[in-house]
Amino acid sequence: MRWPVTLAAGFVSLTALGAHPQGDPPQRAPRTATVNVTCPRPGGNQRDAVQPWEVRLQLGDSLEWNLMEPILSDTIDISLKETGRRWPFANPDRPRGRRIARAHRARDRGRFAYNITLRCPGPGGQPRLVVIDPEFIID
Repeated sequence: MRWPVTLAAGFVSLTALGAHPQGDPPQRAPRTATVNVTCPRPGGNQRDAVQPWEVRLQLGDSLEWNLMEPILSDTIDISLKETGRRWPFANPDRPRGRRIARAHRARDRGRFAYNITLRCPGPGGQPRLVVIDPEFIID
């Protein structure tokens, strides 16, 4: 009869000492956030051209910019406003692309103001260079 009592007492002692596995909270899988970009209307608000205007990411997340019509540009170019600051994603080059630009695996925390540069329809059908400056935050 001693054996079950000893076993029960040992279990209670280990539990009281915190020997049971608590583990770390479950890890969140990295995600890809999407920003939709279109040309702002002449004289319109830039915030209407980028949705969402501010993106919040976590370390390891990726970011993707999609060009939406009407766009004259065959490329989208993404760059940090603070040119001396290190690009906070694992891909070494700043993103650019024809219809989609991607930045992979966020690695630096902080608030980053950035530029989206593209060509948009202008008055009389002439193209105009547009620079939109939203931001992303990496927690």
